Amino acid sequence: MDYLAYNRSQLNTNRIRRIDDKVMVFIVPSIVQVGVVRTELRFPYKGKILNAYATCGTKGLNRTVIDIEKCSQGAYDTVPVWTSIFNNVLIIDSNHKSNRTSTKPYSMKPSAIQVNIDDHFRLNILEVGNGVKDITVELVIELLIEED
Repeated sequence: MDYLAYNRSQLNTNRIRRIDDKVMVFIVPSIVQVGVVRTELRFPYKGKILNAYATCGTKGLNRTVIDIEKCSQGAYDTVPVWTSIFNNVLIIDSNHKSNRTSTKPYSMKPSAIQVNIDDHFRLNILEVGNGVKDITVELVIELLIEED
């Protein structure tokens, strides 16, 4: 094998890897109700969940509790099985605008951090603070992109 063929071979086996993040955004406009939000998002990349953030346009007099659920593409096409990505769900405390100031910070299930190509995500509102409106939830996912 000559020098150029060797270098080309090494480049092909040691592909350049670049880290990139994508953000999924869920919006629940206007008045918020307890239950599963019908909007379901497909994520077309493989990656790992880094962060979640919830905010509201109008503060509630009581806390608002939000879960994010995940379903694989295979299950989605047959019998959808939705599972929470959290050990401790997102909480927006009463009279607060986001989960950043929550007295009970969220934590993710280690088994749910990995995202497979075409996994689906949805929100499940577990508790709604009196008067809360316009919820936005962000889910940050780190991608691993291979370049030639």
